[in-house]
Formats: sequence, structure tokens, C-alpha cells
Amino acid sequence: MICIKLDIASRMEKSILGINVQVIDNFHIKIFTIGMVELKKRHTALFLKEEILKSVHKFGINAAQIYSSTTDNEANVVKTSELLQESETTDGDEYEKIHTRLNSVLSVVRCAVHTLQLAAHDVYKTVSSELTKCREAARFLRKKIRNENFGEGIRMPTLDNLTRWNSTFDMLNSLLNLEEFVNIHEVNCQINWDFVQNFVAAFKPIAECTRSLQTEDYIMGDFYRDWLLCETKLETMPNNIFGSTLLESMQLRKEKLLENNAFVSALYMDRRFYYMDSLFFNEMRRKQAVSHIISTSTMLSSLEGNPICNDADPVASQVEFQPSLSSNDTFHLLEQKVTSWTQQSPHPTSNVQTIRQKLEGVAHETRMPFQTNILDYWKGLRSYEPALAKLAEVVLSVPCSQTSVERAFSALSLILTKNRSRLNAQNINNLLLIRLNEELFNNMNFS
Repeated sequence: MICIKLDIASRMEKSILGINVQVIDNFHIKIFTIGMVELKKRHTALFLKEEILKSVHKFGINAAQIYSSTTDNEANVVKTSELLQESETTDGDEYEKIHTRLNSVLSVVRCAVHTLQLAAHDVYKTVSSELTKCREAARFLRKKIRNENFGEGIRMPTLDNLTRWNSTFDMLNSLLNLEEFVNIHEVNCQINWDFVQNFVAAFKPIAECTRSLQTEDYIMGDFYRDWLLCETKLETMPNNIFGSTLLESMQLRKEKLLENNAFVSALYMDRRFYYMDSLFFNEMRRKQAVSHIISTSTMLSSLEGNPICNDADPVASQVEFQPSLSSNDTFHLLEQKVTSWTQQSPHPTSNVQTIRQKLEGVAHETRMPFQTNILDYWKGLRSYEPALAKLAEVVLSVPCSQTSVERAFSALSLILTKNRSRLNAQNINNLLLIRLNEELFNNMNFS
């Protein structure tokens, strides 16, 4: 099973739908571009669904193989993902079986990073006038530094892009680095330094979280860990008005993330969050995750042509995975907080046999430190728990963001230029598929 990522961008008066596939192969994340489709009709959900299915079918993928669809919060794209649940047109009872399984498995996942950006914008919109003043001050300082000789080592402040919240943080952080310069040279620019200092302090944890997204093999549990670390750091700023407002917004939006089956299931298969006496999971959330993972297991068995059976072979004795930890104390605040929650309970002695029992048996394990590489953990268990490990490869493959689709659009700007503006849709798609899947094509034997 696969996860898909969707986004739409415009270039040279052409609208392009980007479609990425994300899978976990040998417990490493692999991302492929399967479509960069020019949209020549109105972007209705039904039309987008048709284009997506055309692209996936070209690669021998059917809707039943799609585990999740990650989108931004654009209504038409979200609706398209929901319509994928109804995409097969098989007749009779078989249609009902497929439709029921799709409804129980395929999840529409809102881009987690976009959710983080929305939390930031909840604060941004309350201080728009102050941000405008800072923007004007940045422009003034850039002009002054460029035109006057202040010697080496003076860096101009950056300007922000209104569509990217982190660029506004970078702008204010660059202004803060010039505070001493402004005071020494008595530069006459109106900057509220208290505002800048409090803003930078409050948004620094989120900026660090955003940079973490570039880490290789970054899974949903890593994102949730970094989200919680942001919250923990903001809790240490009770007198920072921006920190308090941002914390409140993040906590509200976190609840929306936790309503999603695929998101909760990914956390369930992550022993940093689901373990003995875990306070990250109440009974309702635990049942939500187990039910979804079992449905996924059923779909996986069906796709592989295996008989669907709840009872699995007896489990071989499990080898305990020992995480290797560095001396890096990045998560020490979060570790202290979670350790204070945890109480030890006796370990059960009963054998775990069925898929459901195996999943529920995860609760009898101890918590792993936040620095643990969960993909390495499951890779180590592959020989002892092949069924669960295969399931983990699907459940943990849910993308945190659409950044790979955005990188595809960056490549589009290199292909679709003023001198090549008349490229037809098929050529655009083919050129981008080759460029964006270079590693895949390099490993192919065309002889």
C-alpha cells in the first residue's frame, strides 16, 4: 500500500497538479513523482479525482492500494481525497466489499506542517500592524546598509514572503541581530525591540521544528515529538504573550490532528508514544487506532491474495530493541515531562497470538526515548514479527508534509520557462517525471 501527496501550483498561466507517492521500503522512506498534470478544466473535486486516478493507473496502482492522501487545507483538494474512497466501479457485492474497505482504511490526512503554519498565523494576524512596521524598518535598514560604508560583517536584514510564516520569523530574527548596530550608529528607524524579542523567543521553537522536517526518514511520530517539544518550551514562557497565544492555538489544532485515523495509528505503532500506561492514548483513542490498523491489515491481506484471518501463527519470542542514544539532550525537557507521567505496571505473561492481541500487546512494553529511530526498531523486529513489521511499513509511511511536491514545482520552473512556454501537457509531465525520479531511472536496465 502507498500514500499519496497532492498539491496544485501555477506557472506561465498553466495550472499543474503534482502527485507524489510515499512508501517505506526496507524501513527507509522513498518518494516518487508519478504525475505533474496540466489542468485544463475548472478544478472541481470530481475532475481532480479523475486526473489522479489516471496517473496512478498508469503505474498499475488502484485506489484500494492507497492508504492515505495528504493535502493542504484547500477545500477542493480535500474533497478530491475523500472522493477517492468512491473511485472503484466494480459491480455487485464485490463493489460493496471494496467500498467498505476503502472507507475503513483510506484516510484524508491534512498536511501536518500546514497545520503548524495555521497555528503560527493565528498569532500573526493579531499583530499585523507591528509586523508591517518591522517590514518597513527592514527595508529601510537594507537600503542604508547597502548605500553607506559601515565596514564588513554587517548583514542586511531579510525580507519576508507573506505566504511563508517562517520567513517572517527569519526577518524579525535578522532585525534582532542588528539591534546593537542600530544603537551604536544611532540609526533612526522605528523598531519596537520588546516586540521583536518576545516574538522571536516565542516562534523560535516552531522554526526549529520546521527545520527538523528536512531530516531523512522523518516520520509522523518525529513530527508529533517535535510538536510536543514546541509546546513544552512555550510552557516555560508564561510571561510572553505571543508564547501563551501560540501555545493555546497549537493545543487546539493538535486535537484536530488526533481525530485522524492514520495520524493516531502512526503514533500507536511508535513506542515513544504508545507503551505501558501511556498517557498519550485514552481508551477511545486506543480503540480508534487498533480498529484502523486491523482494517489496514485486512486490506493488505486482500491485496496480497492471502486469506483474511484474525488468528496469526504463534509469536516467536521477541527480542528487545535497545535504542542507541547520543549525548544530544535536545529532548531533555520533553523526556522529563513524560517521565513524570509514567507509572510502571506488571508485565503480562500471556502469549500474544492474533493480530489484535499483538497490537494490544504493544501496550505492555516500556516507553522508548524520544531520540529513538522507530524505523530501525521495526527493522530489528522484522525477523521476529514479520506480519506486524509489514503493517508498520504501511502505517508509518504517512507523510508529514507536502514539501516533496513543492520541490517538484521548483523543478517545474526550470522546465517551463518563457522560451518553452508552449510545451504541451504530455511533454511537461514526461520531462518532470524523468527529472524528479532520476534515482529510479538510474537504477533501471534499459538494455
